[in-house]
Amino acid sequence: LAAFYIDETEVSNAEFAEYCRATGCAAPEGNPDLPVVRVTVAQAREFAKWKGKRLPTAAEWERAARGTNGAKFPWGEAEDASLANVSGTALKPVKSYAAYGNVYQMAGNAWEMVEGDITPSAKAVASFSSLLKPPPTADEKWVTICGGSFNTSLAAAAGYEWSPIPERYSSSDIGFRCAKSVP
Repeated sequence: LAAFYIDETEVSNAEFAEYCRATGCAAPEGNPDLPVVRVTVAQAREFAKWKGKRLPTAAEWERAARGTNGAKFPWGEAEDASLANVSGTALKPVKSYAAYGNVYQMAGNAWEMVEGDITPSAKAVASFSSLLKPPPTADEKWVTICGGSFNTSLAAAAGYEWSPIPERYSSSDIGFRCAKSVP
């Protein structure tokens, strides 16, 4: 991988509200310290561009989440659900858990969108058919989400796990963080 920077936290409601004030879009509601969710990939890209950044690639995200030694989780190999916001009922502030490698909550809390086109499986397309109108197709643009969320198991939050979503999809458990290439 080329050198890159990745934000230490998921983008918060407060950060996204600042962007909304500057651009005239509807600001998110809720605790300013929670990760912003219910945004589409297009909205996340626009925010990142406004900040002079971009969404991380899947490889960059995984490197930041797994560290230089390729650990299963940001904290290492231990399967310890107390170290992440998983198997719960709600988002927590973006700095609720200890930082590992100068990044917070790359396991759990909110799934994080990353760049890179992906071809979904037939099962993935079918799973979104009741969630989107019109139902998605494999021919439309899909991206990857990584890291699991507050309502997934610890296993789903492992640094190498991912799931596909249609670019037009948004949810109460999907957010993002930004990255930037090193000049």
